[in-house]
Amino acid sequence: MRFGYRLSRLLGSVHCNANVLFVPPDGTSVLTAVGNRVLWVDLVNHATSAMPFEARKDIELLAASHDGRILVVVDVEGRALLINLQRRVVLHRLNLKSRVRAVAFSPDDRYMAFAVGRTVEVWCTPGRRHQFAPLVLYKTYGGSTDDVTCISWAPDGCNLLVGGKDMTARLHYNNDSGVPTGFVSSTLAGHRDVLRGVFFDPSGRQCFTVSRDGGVFTWEFDADAELTAGAARPDLTLYSPTHGRWRLANKNFLRQSTGMRCLVESVAMAQEKGLLVVGFNLGVFGLYEMPGGAAIHTLSVGKGTGITTAAIARGGEWLAFGSGRTGQLLVWEWQSETYVLKQAGHSYGLNALAFSPNGALCATGGEDGKVKLWSVTSGFCFATFAEHEAPITAVVFVPGGGAILSASLDGTVRAHDLTRYRCFRTLATPAAAQLTSLAVDPAGEVVVAGAADPFELYVWSLQTGKVLDVFGGHEAPIADVAFSPTEPIVASASWDGTVKLWNIYKSELVETLEMPADVLAVAFRPDGKQVCCACLNGTLQLWGVEDGDLQKVIEGQRDVAGGRHSGDKITAKANARSKHFTSVAYSVDGSCVLAGGESRHVCLYACASGILVRKFQVSHNRSLEGILDELHSGRLTEGGSLDLLPASDSEGEGRGSGGGLPGAKRGNEGKRQPAHILTACLNARPRCCFRCRAQTKEAVRTTCVRFSPTGQEWAAATPHGVLLFALDDVTAFTPTDLDEDATPAAARAAIARRDWARAILMALTLGEAPLLAEAVDAVPPDEVPLVAQAIPAGLASRLLAALARRLEAARALEYHLCWVRALLRAHGPRLRAEAGRDVGARGALRAVHKVCEAGRDAGARGALRAVHKAITNHERDLFKLARQNQYTLQFVAMEPPAAAAAATMMAEAAEPAKLQQHADVDAMIVSEAAVQADDGAMEVNAVLYTGKHKRR
Repeated sequence: MRFGYRLSRLLGSVHCNANVLFVPPDGTSVLTAVGNRVLWVDLVNHATSAMPFEARKDIELLAASHDGRILVVVDVEGRALLINLQRRVVLHRLNLKSRVRAVAFSPDDRYMAFAVGRTVEVWCTPGRRHQFAPLVLYKTYGGSTDDVTCISWAPDGCNLLVGGKDMTARLHYNNDSGVPTGFVSSTLAGHRDVLRGVFFDPSGRQCFTVSRDGGVFTWEFDADAELTAGAARPDLTLYSPTHGRWRLANKNFLRQSTGMRCLVESVAMAQEKGLLVVGFNLGVFGLYEMPGGAAIHTLSVGKGTGITTAAIARGGEWLAFGSGRTGQLLVWEWQSETYVLKQAGHSYGLNALAFSPNGALCATGGEDGKVKLWSVTSGFCFATFAEHEAPITAVVFVPGGGAILSASLDGTVRAHDLTRYRCFRTLATPAAAQLTSLAVDPAGEVVVAGAADPFELYVWSLQTGKVLDVFGGHEAPIADVAFSPTEPIVASASWDGTVKLWNIYKSELVETLEMPADVLAVAFRPDGKQVCCACLNGTLQLWGVEDGDLQKVIEGQRDVAGGRHSGDKITAKANARSKHFTSVAYSVDGSCVLAGGESRHVCLYACASGILVRKFQVSHNRSLEGILDELHSGRLTEGGSLDLLPASDSEGEGRGSGGGLPGAKRGNEGKRQPAHILTACLNARPRCCFRCRAQTKEAVRTTCVRFSPTGQEWAAATPHGVLLFALDDVTAFTPTDLDEDATPAAARAAIARRDWARAILMALTLGEAPLLAEAVDAVPPDEVPLVAQAIPAGLASRLLAALARRLEAARALEYHLCWVRALLRAHGPRLRAEAGRDVGARGALRAVHKVCEAGRDAGARGALRAVHKAITNHERDLFKLARQNQYTLQFVAMEPPAAAAAATMMAEAAEPAKLQQHADVDAMIVSEAAVQADDGAMEVNAVLYTGKHKRR
């Protein structure tokens, strides 16, 4: 089994409190922040990815240079990161020592302006060449009587306009010539509220200021020839009192007919197009033409959804909005009035997650009572189910993948159809209960759920929705249940320190496993012969199912130990709060177990030896409790830590404003019920909204961990969403098969002399993905079956895995399907044996990895699942495309109206026949592609089914 997992995507959350930013220069991607991570959203390819770096604390500001080379990330403490946007690496770290409210690059990208408190600091941007001091403070501008909130550069890059809470705008001159100019700063006053934005027009002789009360003022500069002649530098055109004066040319107030006070929360402007976009606190945004303030477009994105950030693309076609209160991210094309992107994460914390049987989908259940479906490939949410009236505690897919089940504290289990995306079955308990766990049998017909009060296990029939049986016997709340993959046995873990094995079909208790402490989680090994139990004392108990014997005890107290909280009176080493696991999951081959709990670590253990293979840290965000092992002694007082005090804001809009205790309002106030009984069991401390986060810091934790059925990914549910860790796409390097002739040059020479099989073998041995792609693409389609037969059976699974990754990219679909079909026909029996037997093919073929023979490796099985996933996705897309083309061609081939002239009818009589002929040809082409995709999928399904049948 490979252990090189890295963070690839972030699911479950798309936006927090930072601003939204279009990536220059093309503006086809959007950057947003989730906690202390930056999320890249590609609007053209419809995909997301998480940046491979973290800020020190929650990110508050994002800014990019105009050439798209440098990205500035600023957290809530004023610590900035300078990122190379193309390579996604950290170049410099900068501590501004105070909260930063605005960042702006000069038009030539030579300077960066930071609004630090009441001052504006201008720093030199690092250049492309090596410098002795690349990051230097150039100048500091003051004069404001309150914090600066917005910054704008003039098109010439010399004038700097700043606005702040003192309700005035000030114009500064950035003199980089070294010659005194005699510039005097100008003050633009007249607003009655805090300024939200200041902007220049393309000429630089006009500027616009926008305040929170909706006031939009237009200022113009009137030059005076007499003053300019007597100035210190008459050759320069300075927008200063020494050369003229600024006057108020126009005054507009933006109002919304809502009957409530409407305040401006965000503002952005496309200076070249003269378009001003304004977001209001009532969920309405408006697009205005400047100067003049004429309304062009207005839309409501949601009732009570405050638009906390707004952005506009450089071309002015796309508008991006984010709401920190609800976690929504929207991209709107105002000319066609369509959504380019519309995503929303969970409003509060995540409690459960599950992968679909093919690993293409991920389901999440949150404290807001919603179940969301996410695409693992793109990272987007495409379906939301909100039928539950209380927090979700567990989600699970049926084995066929056609439906998803969810359990909630409202005492119901709901089954959702993934074809029509609706709830088709509701399973209720005979009496009021709070369900905490959920499992389904391998056939997808029997559903089992455990409750916290009463301490019972409920069994339903999914087809009829009736209660089949109720099992009692536990003396404490049931924390988790799991179904055996091979036998009709259910394991129930309880706080009473026992794990009971039930035979569902015979309605009897098979075995009771006594544990040394309360049991918090349970999981079966994929072969059903072993069960892993996580106990409150920090151990993982591995028990045999057939004999009921204890096979291994893994001590994990030290591995999972977390940090110290701000309110703790004792050290982290002496605190037992986080020294246990709350969720466990086996790997696909059953050789390792993944465990997470109330700490920042997720541990991966080898089951045979019980050693720690690897430990992952899910977050380095110091805005969360439990990250640091030691606290800053200077912030500890007799009354407690200063970090627990609410943050004050003179404006009344800060992070500490907003009344109410944390957790007093959750989700729909009229429907959601608090989880006061299962706080410890579910670790379900509510995720505070951004109004309360300054008062109650959220703790870092992992509520659920799961392995993908493909074995290529695993996921962890954290306070800031689901972290998806995936294996690197780089082909494995096998030095045991190397010889002196196996070089990239030799592989390319083999391609040149048309020895494609040898070239592919060299590329697989060297482990170079680009070289392998070059060798595969060089094979003519007619020669693919012969080359596939020349590939050794031991390397067929690795080549299949590489083809599966290329199939997902949707390039040369028919050609790669030919490769997959040829490999399956040439090595089908061997792949069936590899997918079905206990000893892994890759481990047996590699002499250096003979130790893997004791376990099961998912080399062939994982490759087959990846191919099946890619073919299924393309089959669905081809089916939709064929249906659309069929309707389009039928419409084009329609005959003209009968009222047309006879000459026109005769002239065009032959045209429908031709069009119909072309339509038939196109339909045949699409049908052949769909049939070919069906053949590939059927062959992969046959291999998977045969392997599964052999295991049974």
